[in-house]
Amino acid sequence: MPTLVNHDPRPPPTSGGNVANVDEDAGAVGRDIRPADGLSIPTVGQLIRRALPASAVAVISFPALAWFLPDAAPELLWFLATLAVFGLLMLVHHFAQAPRPRFNKKVSKVRWQGALSSAPKFRIVPSDPDVRAAAGLAACAIIEGLVVMVAVLLGMLLGKGSENQEGHQSKLHFGLRTAAAADLNAMLVYRGDPHVTEHLGHAPLSRDEVQERIQSRLSGQDPVPGWFVRGVAVLLEGRMIGDATLRLQPGPKGQSWQLWIGYALRPEVWGRGLATEVVTELVGIGEELGLSVWAETFAENIASRRVLEKAGLELVEEVLAEGRLCRVFRKR
Repeated sequence: MPTLVNHDPRPPPTSGGNVANVDEDAGAVGRDIRPADGLSIPTVGQLIRRALPASAVAVISFPALAWFLPDAAPELLWFLATLAVFGLLMLVHHFAQAPRPRFNKKVSKVRWQGALSSAPKFRIVPSDPDVRAAAGLAACAIIEGLVVMVAVLLGMLLGKGSENQEGHQSKLHFGLRTAAAADLNAMLVYRGDPHVTEHLGHAPLSRDEVQERIQSRLSGQDPVPGWFVRGVAVLLEGRMIGDATLRLQPGPKGQSWQLWIGYALRPEVWGRGLATEVVTELVGIGEELGLSVWAETFAENIASRRVLEKAGLELVEEVLAEGRLCRVFRKR
């Protein structure tokens, strides 16, 4: 009669503890390991859905800034407004993001970075729950960052488009014509306004001074001998909302003529892109005549500097005029 012997199909262990370790690791990889707080790593779908509110803030806020914030606003105001948008975006994302376990700071950076890089290559996840959670949290941050960054870029592009659209709309109704004696009352409104003239080279003008200015522009004679000047009325939908100046004067040593331009607009139309349209039109006149175009503005007038730069003029020097620092620009 044959002898019955118990047979274990598993290979005999080489040492007493190795089999137990292999079984434990194999089971750990297959299980859904959760950190001590019981929360699991969010899925990609959950991350994208929860990032949508912050993305919506980015897509809407930047075009809104470009549309409502005056173009003539100081750079500090633009900076603070942009900072506020990013703050709101982060706040919304903080409350809307998918629940997740806390990051274990005891896990070394080398371990979770190694797990994060090896997982997509070898499709192996670490058996240590803390390392696995840390790598998963890092992956979550990357995915959420990409989603929100795409939304921010889209919002900025839409904001740039709204600026261009605003400028296009203003250009449709914008026009220039030669200044006339009948412009006296309209010009007095802003040329006599201290809020406007603080950015110009003269104090608030009286009615007689405005009339004298118009007559000078009509005659073409500048107060400086040998210089010539013309006045232009700026119209918006047929209504005069400002004026511009074209002054022809000889360059250094009388070698060539220079066209110096200037403008003044009513405060209620500031920030709508009209100043840029006016200056661009004046620059075009100078280029058609083959003249170099020049302009100057007070150093503290950031809005005017931005207008000149948008019209293609470049800063060439800074000078003192009547105790105030002025920046001189030229269209090359």
